[in-house]
Amino acid sequence: MDWKPTDSAIRLLNRRAIRRFEKASRQITQFDELNVMPACKQLYQDIAKDNQKVFLELAKKCYQDAEVHGKEKPDRAWLLALLAGYSAVTGYVYEHEIDRKRAYLEEGLLSRTNHKNEFRRALRYWSDMTYQYADDVTDSARIKAFTDAGVEQVQWHTAGDEKVCQVCRERNGEIYPIDNIPDKPHRKCRCWLTPV
Repeated sequence: MDWKPTDSAIRLLNRRAIRRFEKASRQITQFDELNVMPACKQLYQDIAKDNQKVFLELAKKCYQDAEVHGKEKPDRAWLLALLAGYSAVTGYVYEHEIDRKRAYLEEGLLSRTNHKNEFRRALRYWSDMTYQYADDVTDSARIKAFTDAGVEQVQWHTAGDEKVCQVCRERNGEIYPIDNIPDKPHRKCRCWLTPV
């Protein structure tokens, strides 16, 4: 599978997030509730908006790049529904995790003196979440393309190297009904599906 669009989206979003976190860290001159909370709220609104826009473009690209696809490309409503759903792999809902990450940063900035470390940690957490959801959007857009085209079964593929976990190794080559595909067993799973 070609992961280039996904990797490009992740790199773009990480660059944007770095700039936004750096800007926010410069803008907060006093680390009290009156300054930290509104600045963090604005920061997370901005980076969430960046992600949503890029994720939608990624979904459209992955949908079109699927070997088979239907006519209805993923739209904003589809993306919002995907992000609003509970993810078995990540164990959370996207919007709730944004609020949680914002609250962690606020708490860290208000209770600790090393504010640069707090921004670095928050950026790392945001980057991990972006990576995971870019993968989810990629996989979901491809599955939507297969479903729209009438595909009834898909085959599981692994990267085929020493990093493949035992669960994925056992699934390699297995065929699943498209409406009963097992969740990826872990974060940053490099497996993919092809239509049968």
